[in-house]
Amino acid sequence: MNGDPAAGWVEFTRVFDAPVEDLWAAWTDPEQFALWYGPEGASIPLARFEDRLGGSRFVCMEMNPPQGTVRMFLAGEYLEYEPLRRLVYTEVPADSEGARLDSPDHDGAAPTGETRVVVEFADRGGSTTVHLRHEGVPAGSPGEAGWLMALGALGERLSDRSG
Repeated sequence: MNGDPAAGWVEFTRVFDAPVEDLWAAWTDPEQFALWYGPEGASIPLARFEDRLGGSRFVCMEMNPPQGTVRMFLAGEYLEYEPLRRLVYTEVPADSEGARLDSPDHDGAAPTGETRVVVEFADRGGSTTVHLRHEGVPAGSPGEAGWLMALGALGERLSDRSG
């Protein structure tokens, strides 16, 4: 992991023992994405992606701490979409309908800020290197911890499928 707490980004590089097509599908197929994304203990009851340049993304992450169920909604847009090579998308907190919480049209919402996720895939002839940079998530934050858990879960899921 690399990151810059002052600039507010985290960066990870992982090699997965799976073909690039499997990694691409894990990031772009909502059903597959829901199987690994999020920190330990979280579930993804809803993921909708318009897999194309300019397409939208909408994810509901659900956690069940002792004080009761908590749902977090994230909306975004694909800024770059190069199949099997590169994804760049935005992510911003949203309401349950997908409206951005930092939108001026959202009543009473405090600005929360948009983040940007860059994912690059490198085919290594049966294995795949994934380089992830999440701009707007500082090193040492809960977001960094969430990515570490999610990438671990992705690796386990791919290992289970191949073994």
